[in-house]
Amino acid sequence: MKAHRVSTTGDTPISSSNTGTDNNTTSSLHHHPALSFYRTPPIGDISISELDTICKARLALLQSIDRKLTNYERDNNNNSGGSTAAADNNTDIHGFCSREAGNIVMSIPSCLTSKHHQGSSSSSSVGKLSFEDDNDITSHFMLRLAFCRSPELSNWFIKCEELLLQCILHYYGQSALNKALQQTGVSNLINRVVGDTDMLPQHPTGDGRTPLVDMLRKATLGCNGGHQQPQQSSTTTTTFYEIPFMYCSPHLIARRAVVIIGGMAYIPDTQLSSLLCKTYREELREHLRVALQERAVFMNDPRIATIVQQMHPTYRPSNGNSMDNLPDSEKLSLDNFNLLLERSFPPCMRNLIEQMRQKKTHLKHRGRQQLPPFLRAAGLNMDDSLRWFKTEFTRDQSIDPDKFDRHYSYDIKWVYGKVGRMKPAQALSCSTILGFEYPTAQQIHGCPFK
Repeated sequence: MKAHRVSTTGDTPISSSNTGTDNNTTSSLHHHPALSFYRTPPIGDISISELDTICKARLALLQSIDRKLTNYERDNNNNSGGSTAAADNNTDIHGFCSREAGNIVMSIPSCLTSKHHQGSSSSSSVGKLSFEDDNDITSHFMLRLAFCRSPELSNWFIKCEELLLQCILHYYGQSALNKALQQTGVSNLINRVVGDTDMLPQHPTGDGRTPLVDMLRKATLGCNGGHQQPQQSSTTTTTFYEIPFMYCSPHLIARRAVVIIGGMAYIPDTQLSSLLCKTYREELREHLRVALQERAVFMNDPRIATIVQQMHPTYRPSNGNSMDNLPDSEKLSLDNFNLLLERSFPPCMRNLIEQMRQKKTHLKHRGRQQLPPFLRAAGLNMDDSLRWFKTEFTRDQSIDPDKFDRHYSYDIKWVYGKVGRMKPAQALSCSTILGFEYPTAQQIHGCPFK
């Protein structure tokens, strides 16, 4: 397939006084990646089988990124005693990229790029990654059609695509970021680089004689002199860029990663990629809005529709279980059930369980349609599921263990594909649950916000 190829010529850094250094010791040995920001759709021919392959490969990559982010936020939660980036929706993206960028970039499927990692494992022999490759662009546009149909899906797609871009930029270092900023025109938003001779402007907390860069290093999260973060050297030299406040990413302000003075935001070089990603995120959100308007035209083609309809965050190429690729320690079990119930369950499932326990009753038909498939998809095995439901249902005085085995155990086994049609049941979507009738006094099911 022939596609518009974005020019990446020119390697002039943002400032001649600051060419920047790569973020890791090996990135300077890599060629800079050729990035596409997906502003122009692809043109040309591609086989349906290849189209299906690259779409599944891209979705699997985004799912992997999402799982790594979940693990990172969980680890931060454990290390901070519950005060997490995940809790306030201000994830430390720089920290995530520092930990996972290399793994993510090296796991990008070869069918999406012109990467060549075969051969010697030395850094100097690593080949070029092209993210303006035809298949990369095509798979991105196809997934737009799949994920534009609801705000929930759009937000997931934007989050994962943005994280992919962040990891690529982090892996290849500052000079690659400079090229991307120029390529997209985002570098035009930067007023200047703060120099050592710049003084703090006159304002209630400044006297005009304090070096601006010294104050910024002391006041900015993660910089030497103040608010040290773990694993960050106190001798690290940080360069700051001045941009209008309106262009600054809100999550940087929330995390105190920038300083605001007189309508200007001073952003450290470690967070400069957020400026690019903010623009990318806003463009992608608008592109998804346009894709939704045009989606019906493409879905009239049954070949396209078949591929698009199977693209979903819970899709797995191997089978329908969204947790099969996770280690046992990360799946739902009886040991971690109550912990995850409080921390991770969606409101509809948590409300269903809490109401069932509070009322000491069992689930009627709609509730049994809703909860067991979700628990299976979350990783709870069939034996544990049977034990859990028996414990919960027998809280109801009208049900004893023998009655549960005779009347309800079959339903659980059916969900796991062990009886009946012998095919595992999939967790219900939000739209399906919202379509349930309103529960009566004896029923517990549906969406608590409906």
